[in-house]
Amino acid sequence: MAEEELTLDTLLKLVENPIRRHILTKLAQEEIYPLQLSKELRVSQQAVSKHLKVLEQAGLVESYFEKSSSGPPRLYYRPVRHFLINISFGPSLFEAEMYELEDTPSLDGGVEQVLNPEEELRRLHDYMEELKERMEELNRQRYELFLKRCRLMRRLRS
Repeated sequence: MAEEELTLDTLLKLVENPIRRHILTKLAQEEIYPLQLSKELRVSQQAVSKHLKVLEQAGLVESYFEKSSSGPPRLYYRPVRHFLINISFGPSLFEAEMYELEDTPSLDGGVEQVLNPEEELRRLHDYMEELKERMEELNRQRYELFLKRCRLMRRLRS
């Protein structure tokens, strides 16, 4: 299915379902087939397939067949689009924003490729931790700015 433009409301409806959120969490970790998802999530394979179909029709995931060593080819799924949703609200302010990344961002030179796989894994892990810390700091700053903005809005209204 061709990718369609998703609205914030549509995306929120897609992820409001906890099973779909669990499916997306698993798919973000690895490409997986419905029976495996069903067992891991303890949900019927029919229910998993139904949710995967909804996610695929929305263009969030795609399916493909891969050879299996123990039988016919298996149908696997993987996520294909990247989104960031910010929802902020308080007594004086409400904002809901959605951003879709056109492609996976590059590493910005944060990690150079090395020949030793163990060293490369360590560097990638360290860089991942650095990015996590930077994102946490940005979230703290965003929180502080949001509170200041709410206070200012209250003051302007009074």
